[in-house]
Amino acid sequence: MGDEVNKEEAPPSHIEIEGYAHNSKVEVRQNQDLTLTCIVSDAKPPAQIQWFRGNVEFKP
Repeated sequence: MGDEVNKEEAPPSHIEIEGYAHNSKVEVRQNQDLTLTCIVSDAKPPAQIQWFRGNVEFKP
């Protein structure tokens, strides 16, 4: 009973940063602009994305 899964909830089937290999390092020089796109597939409810630099949350 305690292991029931709500059919309205599901973890993402795939997460990726577009254009980068899994677990790859992204280096950016000071004053360099960078746009990253996170693709999260099939998450229910839809994923809420948070970005971090080290342990500090980045809020644009």
